[in-house]
Amino acid sequence: MARDETNRRTFLGAMLGVAASPLMGIGEAQGARRKKDNACARAVPAHELGLRPDPVLDQSAAFARALRRAATLGMPLRLPGGDVVVGDVELNAPVRIVGEDDARLVCAPGARRLLRVRGAEARLEGVRVNGARQRPTDPREDALGLLSFEDMRAVRLRDCVIVGAGGNGLTLERCAGVRVEGAAIRQAAEAAIFALDCRDAQIVRNDIAECGNGGILVWQSEKRHDGALVALNHIRDIRADAGGSGQNGNGVNVFRAGGVRVVDNDIAGCAFSAVRNNSGDEVVIARNLCRRLGEVAIFVEFAFFKALVASNLIEGAAAGISVTNMREGGRLATVTGNIVRDVAPVRGNEGEEGFGIAAEADTTITGNVVERAARYALALGWGPYLRNVTASGNVVREAPVGVAVSVVKGAGSAVITGNTFEHVRRAVVGYEHTRRVTGDLVGARKRPRNVMLSGNVVKRG
Repeated sequence: MARDETNRRTFLGAMLGVAASPLMGIGEAQGARRKKDNACARAVPAHELGLRPDPVLDQSAAFARALRRAATLGMPLRLPGGDVVVGDVELNAPVRIVGEDDARLVCAPGARRLLRVRGAEARLEGVRVNGARQRPTDPREDALGLLSFEDMRAVRLRDCVIVGAGGNGLTLERCAGVRVEGAAIRQAAEAAIFALDCRDAQIVRNDIAECGNGGILVWQSEKRHDGALVALNHIRDIRADAGGSGQNGNGVNVFRAGGVRVVDNDIAGCAFSAVRNNSGDEVVIARNLCRRLGEVAIFVEFAFFKALVASNLIEGAAAGISVTNMREGGRLATVTGNIVRDVAPVRGNEGEEGFGIAAEADTTITGNVVERAARYALALGWGPYLRNVTASGNVVREAPVGVAVSVVKGAGSAVITGNTFEHVRRAVVGYEHTRRVTGDLVGARKRPRNVMLSGNVVKRG
């Protein structure tokens, strides 16, 4: 236990040292430090409001009173150095907290969460929170946030550290004006950040690791516009402790939320996908670095409408990019300029994955590079679920099949033009579901009526 505590303190100290965020430059970090020092100077010290460090004493009531008094004074509350034990604190007043470098809020034994704020403004800067890995006694409350903000006009978290949450690290419900920046969130039993029914949230430059079921979740309870920006985050080692078929284990999970941009993130070591969009319209997934994924690296699925998947780099996954579920209304996408390498099925699921890029309806697959796909580089359609898919200008290297295209009765059109194939056994092959039913269609005299080919180059040997 001593070693674990030492490592935890080392991590917490590092996260709030001069390098305020792993993605900041030196100038940015120094500027953030100056801002924090200025905020501390303008804040009311917690000890003046009856709150003092104590690693054992539960000071929940005193903490709530101090927050209310600071709000009345119109000043932030400055936490003292050392541990302050609090739990299940609920407020309907503005909350502004600034933490000194060695200040830490520790969740009180038996508490369901640490802090819940509703209906007001919240600003936390440099605040360290330790959930002590306490799980709620009621399994229905597993997704509670260690820090929870609901129905807020504005929520700002900068350079905060959240470790050991028994549920979610941070939960945001029905909030506007959200910006979570420079946070370090580790070891949440559920997700690091769960944003539900929020509007235009900005979740940027955070370091997220070792969470039980998710990294960043952007959800809407009904299908509608959301507008979140999820950018420049480091996300790694996300498990799927609760199991499931894809709702858990993702670096970024978008559900029913429209207009979400997931861009420029570094995501590695997820049990399922780096980025998974389920039924979110007008979603942009671009310039993400995705590595070591247990399932499809980038998944756009179910009732989505309009998706842009561009310039992502994927290396090491069970499959690369999937834009599917035409049967549920999923349609209209571009998959452009991505690099996909080293995709192979996971053990026990050898028949379902190992493809580079798959699409079903009203989609162009253009200018991508797929190298070393275990089954086929491009998959166009599945059974009758194929309509208006074009694959052009792609480079395929080292795959048993370059393009697998559905040719079953009822399948729509596929246009395959100007692609380059090197070191493939067959360039373009017709399939009925998983069964290969044609030879190589490049150069063949007879082709299925729904497949149009031209200008493809095949380099043998």
